Amino acid sequence: MTFILGMISLIFSGSLFVLNKIFSVKSIECNETEIYSCSEIMNASGIKIGDKILFLNNALAEIKIYDKFPYIDSVKVDVQFPNKVKISVDKAEPTFSFNLEEGKYAVISKKNKFIETRSEKSDDLIDVVGAKFSINKCTVNYEDKSVPILLEKLNNGFKSNGLSLKEIDITDINNIIVNYDNRINIELGNDSDIDYKIITAKEIILKKLSKTDVGRLDVKNIKSENRSYFDPN
Repeated sequence: MTFILGMISLIFSGSLFVLNKIFSVKSIECNETEIYSCSEIMNASGIKIGDKILFLNNALAEIKIYDKFPYIDSVKVDVQFPNKVKISVDKAEPTFSFNLEEGKYAVISKKNKFIETRSEKSDDLIDVVGAKFSINKCTVNYEDKSVPILLEKLNNGFKSNGLSLKEIDITDINNIIVNYDNRINIELGNDSDIDYKIITAKEIILKKLSKTDVGRLDVKNIKSENRSYFDPN
């Protein structure tokens, strides 16, 4: 019996040795960004040539990269057997600006990652007003969990229709107000039928208003009452 157990142990050890030899990391590939090199990204992952692929912690490597580099919005670490690791990253796009305190602004990516703090407003970012939030490392946590989805929906909706937003006011989530071109405040109401409201606003702004008109455009009841109006300042 002792002999049999010894043989089993020897076979198991030998098999494990062979597997470790075959399934060890021999190459690491990644796509670099304009800001971070492949070498920096690979080093941050903690994965090295010679590591045992069967024991790699992909999720931990992704977290290490995501946390270390502010301008990386998403990370995917793929193991390609028998001995290759591929790291894919997406560059974070500064999209929103949150007022932290007087003279300080938090820059947030379109995928809701905290990128950095700036000392003044940036014209290329959308100011977000009325959101209750906290920042933990690179994560933005909202009191209202629907906020990040709403911000993404508004940004994508207006952008895809060729309209650039300057501000999103969600002080009252049922009375969303966005500012277009620093001259027209668009009242959207709640987020129901938001795509239809955005398309309607686009049609009115581009076809019925001049490029110098300033005022308030109300489209919050366009779907339910087929009614919208523009109140010039």
